[in-house]
Amino acid sequence: MRARPAFMIRSTLLTASTTLIAAAALVPSAGAKILGPSTGVSAVRTGSTVDVRFTPAALATSRLKAGRTVGLDCSVERPRSPLQLVDADSQDASGSDSDRTWGDGTVGADGVAHVKLLGNTPDNVPGAADTCDVERVHHVDAHNTDSTFVAEVPLTPAAVTRVDEAERAPALRRLLQRAHTATGYQPAATLGAGVVAMDAPDATPPAGLIGYWTDGTHAAAATLSAAGRRLVIQDLGGYVLATNVLNEMDPYGETDDIPADVAARLRSDVRTEPKSPDADRTRSPFRSNTPLAPADGIRATVSGRRATVRFTGRAARTLRALRGRRVTIGCSAIPAPSLLPSFVDQALHAEGGAGVGRVPAHGDAVTVTLKGGTGDVCSVIDDFHAVAFAGGTAAGKAWMQDLAALTVFNSGAVDFAAPGGQAYRTTGQLVAAGRKLGYVAMSGPDGAVPVGRVGVWSDGARQAAMAVVSPSGHRMMAVDDGHGLYRTNLVSTISFLTLYVSFGQDDGTSSSSGSGDSSGSSSGSFSGELDSK
Repeated sequence: MRARPAFMIRSTLLTASTTLIAAAALVPSAGAKILGPSTGVSAVRTGSTVDVRFTPAALATSRLKAGRTVGLDCSVERPRSPLQLVDADSQDASGSDSDRTWGDGTVGADGVAHVKLLGNTPDNVPGAADTCDVERVHHVDAHNTDSTFVAEVPLTPAAVTRVDEAERAPALRRLLQRAHTATGYQPAATLGAGVVAMDAPDATPPAGLIGYWTDGTHAAAATLSAAGRRLVIQDLGGYVLATNVLNEMDPYGETDDIPADVAARLRSDVRTEPKSPDADRTRSPFRSNTPLAPADGIRATVSGRRATVRFTGRAARTLRALRGRRVTIGCSAIPAPSLLPSFVDQALHAEGGAGVGRVPAHGDAVTVTLKGGTGDVCSVIDDFHAVAFAGGTAAGKAWMQDLAALTVFNSGAVDFAAPGGQAYRTTGQLVAAGRKLGYVAMSGPDGAVPVGRVGVWSDGARQAAMAVVSPSGHRMMAVDDGHGLYRTNLVSTISFLTLYVSFGQDDGTSSSSGSGDSSGSSSGSFSGELDSK
């Protein structure tokens, strides 16, 4: 099942990593619109068979025709909680492997694919399912396929509303992104057909249209679902948004179009076996899943095109294991802040540079000359294996501190409400449950929080908040004001660079056996950076 952003309390960095995986999986589908019942793709389940019907227009959009294979990956929809800061929605449709239901079928001449479902059980009996992701399957060779996500369809009445909202909500995000320019938000009259001006940010537009309000600095976009629910995304200023469709709006644009020529090049790159620019004759001795960070003693400096990474403290052992090896130092520029960052755009316009150098026999540092550009956050790579990360400029060091704070924000395991609960636990209950995790009480939803601690607040009913403050002064927060809206700046905090560094924390290339150094930092080591220089 395709990864979906959850953005509930403790899911933030997990979401970032799974979103990157999803983005990589979507490379072959770049430029494809994700369809649903309102755009020509519907499905009906009868027992263990699902009939997926495509209109001629949907077949063309999905680049499908008779004889092509489609795959289904189906799941059960979790009930929507009235509380915005609970994990009910973050128990997303993927579920566990034992809950997976899937199958393949061939598109017929009538545009219908008859798909036989299977389940991940000894007898392959499929289980319950509310929605299915529809994928176009490409047979690369006799033994390999790749899949392209092309549609999402409901199988039960309970899922119809959720799929409808997942179709409509991304249009709100794209409208706000399109409306915002260097001079502020543009008036509704410049945004084309289907958009009507609203008198206030809380106004309701006519059915079938997108309502838009702006004062030039702030903005709101709203529409009505087929069930009559008002869907909204509002820019409150200071990179804070309020929305009731955070998951549904595809906040980082995973499914946004990529130019056809770029998509073709990416597909080619994915299928081409890369060669490491720093390849050595032997495998990297660094085997940890977790690259070293400033908390482990990693220090970086970028001066012009010259980048130096020092391994001090606990990190010195790793440098000794790497002596004589060629490594790459790559430095990335921090993306410009945005209320609704586009990962596609950030990835296509990423700036930075890299250079290859040999780890010296003596000393504590590796220095390279960057080619192609320069950057703020630097990584040390040995044969595609991430060894270390650190900020190389003042901006990069502050960014790494923010990432550390984001890790602290995400480190908790305290539920804000009992399973199925209709009210939040009190502030005192939350602090007591999270005391070992550094939870402290805030005076209100926007109350002060000591650096390195996690601030929580609740009214014991329908309002609650959680926040953490970085040494850089950046306050990250998630708030349920009790009006059905999720107020947060976490979306703007996470960028494609965040994903790159976070994904590097579990790059999947390490093993628990073998010779050499395996002294990576623990998964929580970033939190120590809150106190590092």
